[in-house]
Amino acid sequence: MPIATSNTIVELDTQDLDDGKNTEEVALEYLNRVKTGLEGIARREAVNHPPHYNQGNIEVIDAIEDWGLDFNAGNVVKYVSRHQHKAEPLEDLKKARWYLDRIIEGFENGSIKD
Repeated sequence: MPIATSNTIVELDTQDLDDGKNTEEVALEYLNRVKTGLEGIARREAVNHPPHYNQGNIEVIDAIEDWGLDFNAGNVVKYVSRHQHKAEPLEDLKKARWYLDRIIEGFENGSIKD
């Protein structure tokens, strides 16, 4: 009997009940399969849509691309936008400052033009 869990289908083999396995064994086996499936979904979400980038109506990457920001400016936006959703917000703000300092230095030394 297939059981849907988000994008994963877990098969529950009811034949196991007829093969001498008790209900508890079958249930535990099923729950382990569901857990494994959900862990896989969580891993994919952590890569494709991590929660600290999904606060509000748009993802940070979409704003960065829409605004045509370069690598350094994009990282400033990324780190500033996610800092309040992280366990160590000051760390992300310092990362943003590091990238912002590189942009400022580029303007000061002439390697970046308007």
